[in-house]
Amino acid sequence: MIKNMKRIIPIIFFILCYSEGFASSIAISLKGGYSPEIGGSFYSQWQNQNLGVHDGINDINRSKDGIVTSTIEKPMAILGGSEIRISGESIYFKSGFNYVKSYHGGSGFTLNNFGSGDEAVEVKYSLWFFYVPLTGGVIISFWDESKLFFGIGGAFAYGKRSDSFKSISTEHKASFQGYALPLMAEFGGEYLVSDHMSLFCTITYMNGQSNSIEDNSDYGRIDFTSYSFSAGVLFYYDF
Repeated sequence: MIKNMKRIIPIIFFILCYSEGFASSIAISLKGGYSPEIGGSFYSQWQNQNLGVHDGINDINRSKDGIVTSTIEKPMAILGGSEIRISGESIYFKSGFNYVKSYHGGSGFTLNNFGSGDEAVEVKYSLWFFYVPLTGGVIISFWDESKLFFGIGGAFAYGKRSDSFKSISTEHKASFQGYALPLMAEFGGEYLVSDHMSLFCTITYMNGQSNSIEDNSDYGRIDFTSYSFSAGVLFYYDF
């Protein structure tokens, strides 16, 4: 992943530095959206060793008659951000700042036997991160006021993941902070509502995770892999 980023980012940066020759407009966007799920499996060494959970949230759910449990679903997330885009007739390059935070899911009750019989375990997973994308791609214009765009690139992403497990006999918490250089792909469309403003929507896919991080005698990674849906407004400034 890092090798691919080292190849992609210098190419995009070089073209951005010499973009004046093709650029016809610059646009600033404000956007909001959501991601159906973030965080990957939330695997950690403590879960593996103490709960017998080998794939994190994917196999942590357990139930038994007489013990109240609830399904622990993968966290959904909300996102917001602002980006700047330099565009030509058919090519664009873009960067900005985006913030993503889990807001639903990631918590519930499972069960485990710590040595004195099965007991309910309250589980909480949460994650926030920001990322700075650097992407480039093609623009297809049609019907004068409509455009489609597709781009690829990479990002610098930094975030914090928090895990919590609590039962009658055991309590464990760990927080993992770290970064990664995920790869990205995006596809979207926009509609001009005036000479200097358009509405847009985008589907974005990001793939990458941090190195292993240690906290409170536990080890885990931050998985930034996700896909998201967003919409917003673009404000154009012609050269």
